Amino acid sequence: MTLLKYSLIAAPVAVLALAGCGPKTCDTGTSCDSSTNSGDTDTDTDTDTDTDTDTDTDTMTSDTAIGYVYYAGDAQTHSGAFVDGHFGYNVVNSAGSAICTDLSEWSDDGNAPAGGCPGCNWSFELGLANGTATGSECGNLLPSALVGGEWDGFTGSWGEADTYQYDYNGTPLTFTTVLFYYSTYTGNEGWFPLAYSYGSYANTSGDASSITFQKYAGYMYYYP
Repeated sequence: MTLLKYSLIAAPVAVLALAGCGPKTCDTGTSCDSSTNSGDTDTDTDTDTDTDTDTDTDTMTSDTAIGYVYYAGDAQTHSGAFVDGHFGYNVVNSAGSAICTDLSEWSDDGNAPAGGCPGCNWSFELGLANGTATGSECGNLLPSALVGGEWDGFTGSWGEADTYQYDYNGTPLTFTTVLFYYSTYTGNEGWFPLAYSYGSYANTSGDASSITFQKYAGYMYYYP
């Protein structure tokens, strides 16, 4: 899961799609003949009358389903201190039901976070550890299974603000209940809103003392 992890670091500019599908097995009719005859030197003109009435109906649609990947988690604070929280992935099927939840535990690593979190009620440098994956399809996901701990060892600066004015091509949009992440990606350093609520578009809930979030990451898995 390294590519997904580092795409978050580069989040202002990176969009990566992961998709996988095995090769379709061809039949042995005229378009995919299994006979090679590599050493044949005779001059017959092949009067084979095989008309190949192959009725193979494999279209791959029944072989795989799609799982949509979300960044997900929660954070709790009290009196200016970080209490606990989680961060990781929630993979859902086309009906919106979770098929694999892979979360690691957040904790304050004691180091100062990046400065300048815009309007934030709090900001901390948080580390991740003790990841676990639960769900019916965690072990079946392609191109790789989620086994827990994919985010363990990752450290970054995070913050929360009640509101944030986002400049959309010159038009200010007011985001609420905003979870910020500080990107260290070269050329795109700085705070950006990873998850927020805006009108009917809501991927956060709660407040500074207890926020939960689920934001589509732009990636997909396949599973049988």
